[in-house]
Parts: sequence; structure tokens; C-alpha cells
Amino acid sequence: MNAQPPAELNQIGLVADQFKYSDARSWRGPCPTCGGHRRFVLFTDHEYPMWHGYCDDCGYKLKVWERVKVEVDPAKRKAYQARALQVEHERAMEFDRLLAKYSTEEIWAAYQRRMGEAQRAWWRGRGVPDEWQDYLRLGYTEDRPYRAGDELRHSPAYTIPYFGSGWQFKTMQYRLTNAANPADRYRFEAGLGSHYYNTAPSDELPGDRALICEGAIKAIVTRIYSGKGLAVLAVPSKSTWRNTGVLKAVKSCGRVFVLLDPDAGRQAAEMKAAIGKAARVVSLFDKVDDLFVSYGMTASQFSGYLRQAI
Repeated sequence: MNAQPPAELNQIGLVADQFKYSDARSWRGPCPTCGGHRRFVLFTDHEYPMWHGYCDDCGYKLKVWERVKVEVDPAKRKAYQARALQVEHERAMEFDRLLAKYSTEEIWAAYQRRMGEAQRAWWRGRGVPDEWQDYLRLGYTEDRPYRAGDELRHSPAYTIPYFGSGWQFKTMQYRLTNAANPADRYRFEAGLGSHYYNTAPSDELPGDRALICEGAIKAIVTRIYSGKGLAVLAVPSKSTWRNTGVLKAVKSCGRVFVLLDPDAGRQAAEMKAAIGKAARVVSLFDKVDDLFVSYGMTASQFSGYLRQAI
């Protein structure tokens, strides 16, 4: 369908041309907080400005009537707020249903069984040995449907289940192998949203020393190669960490190292400020997994970089 997005999107800080028709009630486009292409849904089935939206990935919420500060008839406001609460309730119900389905059926185990030698070799090439693949329940699926604009596409995907302490399932991430946009190849299960990644789901978190990096695979590699005594967590990206629960996870740590990618200086500083006095920013000249796997950085050298953290 080639419907034109509402021009009002430009008035509230969104770019109308980037939004595509989703259904009779809503439009989808990039999230103003974490980006993407269609992870943000805006409900427009009421008179403007009584619209609201949320991001499937980072959880960002937008209430248009609050942003534009337009006077609205109190009766209309009350009716729309009731509808917004209903939508939120429906979303919560879908979240509970998906979480129960994944937890009961252990879908990650089925994905792990589907890995052949080629898929295990791919994980090894990223620096993850077979025993770690098994421990973290990493897997593969030959067919993962995903949205690229208005089009439904299919791609093989490597699967990364996210667990909390005690193997409590949180969400599933898919690494598409032939995404239409390679920069958007990591996708979370729609409806479950994002969460921080825990490289030690069998342990109690987080201990006294923790490190937060950018991306689950980087966290896994860092945990494997950095030695013992360091809890390694990951946020999905430099701009999607505030709603992942990672701040709560490290609040009791005596030292928290923030190690985002080299281009994330501003975001690393923001995370450090949010964590507080226990945080230190680690700056490396390349991505941490590449330094370990491709350039042979040792655990001792890595410890040296941590000691230099500011």
C-alpha cells in the first residue's frame, strides 16, 4: 500500500518520509531514540494530537499530546488515555504469552540442535569455542522472517538467547545472515523487546567487578579471553541501554568498566554518568572482540587497558 504518512509526524520531531503504513491504526518507522527502520510504531487512530507510540526494541514511549502541549477537550483526553491503557495492556499480555512460549518449549534448544558443522565453525570463527556455544545455548535457524520496510523477507539467522541469573529466559536475538540492510542485521523477537546480555547465566550477578560492552558476541568473546573475576554484560548497541535493565544489574558493583565501540565516546560518557562513581570508561583503538580474535590481545594486556580506564 502506498499511503502517504501524516504530515504531523514532522511537527513532533519524526521524519514523515521514513514512516510506512502498518495497518489501519498505525505507522512504523525508525525509533527517535535507537534508530532502526520500523521498530517504532505510532498509533494514529484518534484525532491529532491524541496519538501515542512505542519502540519494540528499546521501549521508548511517546505521548504526542504531551509533546505538542495542545489543549484537548478533557472528555476526549480521558477517552483516549483509556484506549492507550488498553493498548499497553494488550502489549503486556502478548509479552507474557511469548515469554511463556519460549520458556515452556525451550525454543533456543531447538535452534541449538539445528547447528551443523558449518554453523559451529562460524561461531568458532567469531571466537566462540564449541563448549561455550553449548553453555550459552547459541544456535541457528534456516528461516527467520523479518521486515524490511513494507516487505516481509526471510533469512537464515544465528540465534542468541538472553538469560538472567538462574537461566531465566528474557528475550531472543537473531543475527540475520543476508539482511537487506547489513547495519540492521540484529533483530530481537518482536514483542519481547531488548534486555542486557549476561555471559554467566549460571552465576549470581554481578559480583564486585563488571564490564559492559556493546553487543552480545563481543561480551561472549571478552568473557572467554579476559580471564576470571570479571562479570561481562552487554547492551544491544551504544544507543539502546537505558531500558535494558543493565543499570540495575551493576548497581552494587564496586567497579564497573564501560567498554563501548571506539565510535561511542559520547554514549560511553553518558552511561558512566548514569552508573555513578563506580564507573570507569575503557578506550580501545578497535572493537574488543577483534582485538582478542584477530590481533591476539592477551588477558594480561587487556587487564592493562582496564587499569588505564578513566
